[in-house]
Amino acid sequence: MAVEFDYLQKVFAGVGSIDSVFTLSAISTGSAVAAGSFAYQDLFTGSFSFISSEAFTLNGTTYAAGTNLLSSSFGGAALSGSLNGSTGSFSGSTGAGDTVVFTSDVLDFSNTNERDFSLTFVSIAPRLGLNANGRFNSFNGAATGIFGSEPAPLVNGDVPEPATWAMMLFGFGLAGATVRSARRRDAVTA
Repeated sequence: MAVEFDYLQKVFAGVGSIDSVFTLSAISTGSAVAAGSFAYQDLFTGSFSFISSEAFTLNGTTYAAGTNLLSSSFGGAALSGSLNGSTGSFSGSTGAGDTVVFTSDVLDFSNTNERDFSLTFVSIAPRLGLNANGRFNSFNGAATGIFGSEPAPLVNGDVPEPATWAMMLFGFGLAGATVRSARRRDAVTA
């Protein structure tokens, strides 16, 4: 489906939204758990991608249509929503044995450990319901969402600015001074 992809990090200021094609493929070995009008199903494995459908320029580099803005393979993701509703939430993270792997032609995730995503589906048709196997029915819908990675990914080839290095060194120095001060205080108390 055609969507707009927005970079939310400050390093992408000025890029704006990029027309892209969003694809999601997922299958679950779990069953849905219903509680009243709400249902939740986990153990989804699969992948999604945002591929640009237009050229764009970022930090002086021009990328062609067909650029992988963000793709992910995942395991342990979950889908939830109101039964007979037309919205649902699909998310995954790197906790409790779940996996999320990001790739991109623009972003570098090699310095990250925590990876999360959350997609919201609206205008779901047919409405969310459970099939005879106790799982969500297949559906089509429009997707909106965000992704997160801590620390934030770098633009491929990006080098941290001197101010970033200075702030990091200052933080390490401050932490060391705090530890030394605590040791001196503990030694005087003893």
